[in-house]
Amino acid sequence: MHPGGDHERVVVWDWQAPASAFYARTITQEQIDKLLSVAQQGINNDKANALVNQAQAALDKGYAYMAVNEQGTRLEFANSGDFSKDNDPGLVTSADQLKSPMADKQEGTDLNKLLDGDAGTFFHSTWHGDADAWKGGHYLQFQLQAPQTELMLKWVKRDNGQWTNGPVPSKVTLWGAKTDEALAKDKEEKTNDDGTAVTDFDAWKKQGWDSLGVAAFSYSYDIKIGDATKKNFAGFAHFNVPEGYKNFRMEVIDRIGDGPNPNKDGNRYFSGAEFRVYKGAFDKVNSLVASVPETDVKALKDAIAKLNTEVKAEKATKESIEALQKAYDQFLKNYPEPKRVTDALAEAQKLSKSSEEDNKVGYYKSGAKAKLEAVITSVKTQLEAQVKTKAPSVEQINAYLAELNAGLAEFAKQLIMPEAGVYRIQSASAEKTREGRMITAINSSRESHLKMWGRVLDPNNKGVYMDEAGFSSVLGAYWDVQKVDNGYTLKNVYTGLYAAPKSGQAVMTQSETPYVFSVTFAKTPGCLTSSSRLTMQKLRRSM
Repeated sequence: MHPGGDHERVVVWDWQAPASAFYARTITQEQIDKLLSVAQQGINNDKANALVNQAQAALDKGYAYMAVNEQGTRLEFANSGDFSKDNDPGLVTSADQLKSPMADKQEGTDLNKLLDGDAGTFFHSTWHGDADAWKGGHYLQFQLQAPQTELMLKWVKRDNGQWTNGPVPSKVTLWGAKTDEALAKDKEEKTNDDGTAVTDFDAWKKQGWDSLGVAAFSYSYDIKIGDATKKNFAGFAHFNVPEGYKNFRMEVIDRIGDGPNPNKDGNRYFSGAEFRVYKGAFDKVNSLVASVPETDVKALKDAIAKLNTEVKAEKATKESIEALQKAYDQFLKNYPEPKRVTDALAEAQKLSKSSEEDNKVGYYKSGAKAKLEAVITSVKTQLEAQVKTKAPSVEQINAYLAELNAGLAEFAKQLIMPEAGVYRIQSASAEKTREGRMITAINSSRESHLKMWGRVLDPNNKGVYMDEAGFSSVLGAYWDVQKVDNGYTLKNVYTGLYAAPKSGQAVMTQSETPYVFSVTFAKTPGCLTSSSRLTMQKLRRSM
């Protein structure tokens, strides 16, 4: 090795250097096992962390909550985009119950604007700098007449006619105090050891206030402002609260339009048009998890907790990973996830939109698209009607999917397909280096990749490709194409083997076992697109 004078290389060898050499060092099996164990532990930890997050997200998504009265009865106006003063006003009805020491000197002087039932007015915490800056957590304090153990907070966005998000609360921390003495605590002026005066804007967090949880607002409700409908303007955040709290502070820690960071003056300001507080409760009617047996829910929670403990200690075990995966799979069997239907509908609509009808190979028969659209509309209408009243059950979701899949299967039958026979499979590509090449088997290897051959550069025309001379006699380029259920098999005339995807790789090889390629419309005359990354473009009939 001659890396010259670069002494950062492994071996330095020039006319001035002493002799250099590589040495082989032995390593014991015990050392090998230890190294592999460390590597495997890292793999287990990563896998476990991902699985815990996935399972917890599915579990959390299964719970829906609602605003209720003191008797636990659902409040219909509260559980909507309604923000009028008279319809279900909630537990905070007077500005005397609210406080915000970081209220803006111009746009935060009247807290009653959060309760006035007018989305045209708003409250804003300070966005000014210098002496008016509040360089700590911005919060809205609210007091209740009696302690609550479950809360639903409603926030209505401010609308200034130009933007709809701005500094809108996205994620909030709920703080609680059991004594009224804590209500007067906020920032504190202090002096450092060097005599410098500083302000601790978050001093109150250590003076009788307890962090009760973090939640995100989900702005899923539309509101009416005059004759205009504002989409996704009202949202809720749910909190479970320990016993004994009736004094609260909602600290905004992330904002939709501006993110979690303060502005250049250090302010983490927020704004809103309306604020409501309700007693909260589990909404069994609209909770997906209500369809899952309680034993399966408990098993999943226990498995998450166990594996999460191991993840935090960076000691996740294979057994705990497998146990959580088993509990998660069992949970999903009865988990009515409407997204399964909406995702399937989106794919069906994409297929319908991209497909074309004609009487040629590779197109759909006349009338096929209208029939598929009718099925899509039917399933979509049923799903939308159901979710307006109650989350669909597993049985209903499976029924929707069965109807849609039956429609897709019938649509697939309307695709005009090539007849069985011997073909050459030729590429139809906008890339001239690939256009016209043919899938070719050059030997009987089950490992080698199939080749794209048959086109070469024209020596007389720069940049132009031409058919390779004599390629029509290359048997490896001919395939016996046979129609079977759901697609075609491709048997090479030369090798007698079948085209098939290579396991774990995005390439094609050959197999003794027939592999079925499904085909779909490619939106190119005479062309089809196959599964498994084999593009069955032009099937050129050869025999």
